[in-house]
Amino acid sequence: MTRLLATVVPALVIVAPVALRPERLWHPAPWLLLATLMAVAGSQPPPPRGLWRDATDRRSALWILLASAATNLAAVIDFTARARLSPPPLSLQVAAGAALVAAGLGLRLWAIRALGRRFTALVRPPDGELVERGPYARLRHPSYTAVLLGQAGVCLMMGSALGAAVGLLLLLPAYVYRVQLEEAVLLEALGQRYRDYRHHTLGLLPFAGGLS
Repeated sequence: MTRLLATVVPALVIVAPVALRPERLWHPAPWLLLATLMAVAGSQPPPPRGLWRDATDRRSALWILLASAATNLAAVIDFTARARLSPPPLSLQVAAGAALVAAGLGLRLWAIRALGRRFTALVRPPDGELVERGPYARLRHPSYTAVLLGQAGVCLMMGSALGAAVGLLLLLPAYVYRVQLEEAVLLEALGQRYRDYRHHTLGLLPFAGGLS
């Protein structure tokens, strides 16, 4: 019950501004965002207490949580505040955004399945095995790429340039910071095995400097 409340309540808080314009509740975008937030939160391992004090994670999980909330909230406020409803509910833009969201969720669940019990909320040293199956055969951080892909889909189906800007200014740097921490931990623990792995895989994004 506690896990359910921890999943539903934050999602409802982020989507709540749409209720100020009840006619916009007929648009699929707020409901798709709500379902996405609940799916992501439900698949995320609960972080331990004091996540802001963890010496290895160095607040990366906290920054991602805050940046993600800010990005989604900006998209919702932008969608709600504009004078005219756009994009149209049955438009190609909404369909394309929903497809990106679905692709992001699918990639994230694939990554979680590939890692199994090794999928954690905080940056942690590996237990000795380097996972190269599933999406990890091509991407070193597919679950992070998945969230960014889904976030782009949310901004697209809500037609929110503001949400996209906040994502670029806050969420992308938060994930870049997380990846840099994680790569340093993996290099220290696995050494040449991880260096070899990096040679034939992409990082967070192909165009992110130092992460490809």
